[in-house]
Amino acid sequence: MTSRRRLIETDTHEWLAKHYQGIFSEIHFAGFWDDPKAWRHDASKADIFQEIGASYLIDDQLKHCLGAAKLGVKGLLFGDYRWNQTNTLPAGVERCVTWADVQDYFEHE
Repeated sequence: MTSRRRLIETDTHEWLAKHYQGIFSEIHFAGFWDDPKAWRHDASKADIFQEIGASYLIDDQLKHCLGAAKLGVKGLLFGDYRWNQTNTLPAGVERCVTWADVQDYFEHE
């Protein structure tokens, strides 16, 4: 699931095919930024989680991981960026700083 604009959907599919061939069976575009008149900085991917039956979310935005956790979707807060800092993470959210951390999480899940 991505917050990228649908305007670059084709480019996104091509990039993923080039760099991550065969890894993703589906890609969902949240569409938050598609309509400039309706831009919402507080928008969350939580509504889409239920639609697609997601079990996990890996995201660098804290708000999306928090929304996931509220719905019982396990959130992996990716990276150690200034925009995703918090003193505590709620149950259901775990920080993974690197892709190796993500792999380790799933190997021990």
